[in-house]
Amino acid sequence: MEVKKLFLMEAKVPLENLSGHFVYRLRLRGKLNSVYVGMTGLHPHHRYLNHIIGYKASSRAKKFATAMIGFEGPMQYDLAVKREANLASELRDLNFDVHGGH
Repeated sequence: MEVKKLFLMEAKVPLENLSGHFVYRLRLRGKLNSVYVGMTGLHPHHRYLNHIIGYKASSRAKKFATAMIGFEGPMQYDLAVKREANLASELRDLNFDVHGGH
């Protein structure tokens, strides 16, 4: 846990005092145009690191994520919930293979 905290601090990823939630996209290896859409109250880079190390991670993101390809926010929780679902739907309409995005 200390190594993770040190890594995030050295990367200047804020660990506290975030004012809202974020919606993020991860590229998944395997099928072409495969992405994972998620929502978090952490900074998105912090959340991505958690996926990589398997801490409270989606099994698909843990096994197949290769990069964070974007995030939006911060925003209020209720807006983030709606945006996560809308982003997943928008990406599906563009023929992406979308995981997550509930």
